[in-house]
Amino acid sequence: MNERKYKVYMMGAVSGEDGPKTRDLRARLGDIIVRRQHQLLSPHVAYDFEQTTFREKIGGLDNICGANLALMDQAEVFIAEGSGASEGRGFEVAFGLLVKMCPVLYLREEKWGRGTSMIFGNSHPLLYVAMYNQENLESVFDQAIERVPVMLENLRKVTK
Repeated sequence: MNERKYKVYMMGAVSGEDGPKTRDLRARLGDIIVRRQHQLLSPHVAYDFEQTTFREKIGGLDNICGANLALMDQAEVFIAEGSGASEGRGFEVAFGLLVKMCPVLYLREEKWGRGTSMIFGNSHPLLYVAMYNQENLESVFDQAIERVPVMLENLRKVTK
């Protein structure tokens, strides 16, 4: 079992029509990340009650991009709660894969369906995509996080 603890940037559908619909999913995934003792860099994504504090801390919505970029820059792993539509998740996934060159674990609840081919049809070696249901989210998370060392080793081989 991979005992390494990571700095995690979490992403998900926070605003828009699907923000309220994914609130519990984001909170459950955030809880798992914290229970597994990883450092959750973006609690404002996992927990709605953190959003006001985050916006106040960064000086308002106009500063959200820069603040999130600073968090993404610290991350070792990106984890997406991929259910619902999101205004920024595609950018965040691309940033993780192409700029940070770090693992992106994309987890989507089955009841939302397959999702975009830009994610589900993507064979990037640092992208892991999995579907979950209410009963198996923790085990799907554990399987995903276990893949991170292999993903990083594969990246080292490619970039030598």
